[in-house]
Amino acid sequence: IIVMNGDIITDLNFNSLIEFHQNNKAFATVCCSKYTIKVPYGVITQKNNVMTSLIEKPSQDFFINAGIYIFNKDVLALLNSNKMDITDVLNKINRSKKKISVFPIHEKWIDIGHHKEFKLAQTEGANN
Repeated sequence: IIVMNGDIITDLNFNSLIEFHQNNKAFATVCCSKYTIKVPYGVITQKNNVMTSLIEKPSQDFFINAGIYIFNKDVLALLNSNKMDITDVLNKINRSKKKISVFPIHEKWIDIGHHKEFKLAQTEGANN
């Protein structure tokens, strides 16, 4: 079962995603996208009011939930209502010790649920 948030635009190769899910024998697969947070200032670490380091304008990468999932059909047995959100479903799968694989997306991925990205998607669409 493939589930995808309705506010996403992507060039994801779904065949590769399905193959990855099957090859990993996963109960569920969650797609992720790299998200970088850049601090526009120097960051100080300190101990007991004494500076231990200063890093100028650091950035940190995270893998965020990209809102695209594959579930084995057996997931339906875990659902106890039609009002569970995806986080509840994934946490329930995780608590049941079933395998959840993570598939990194390297293709275009835009969450148009945010105004800035929605405008970007409109601009990119006009240029294609």
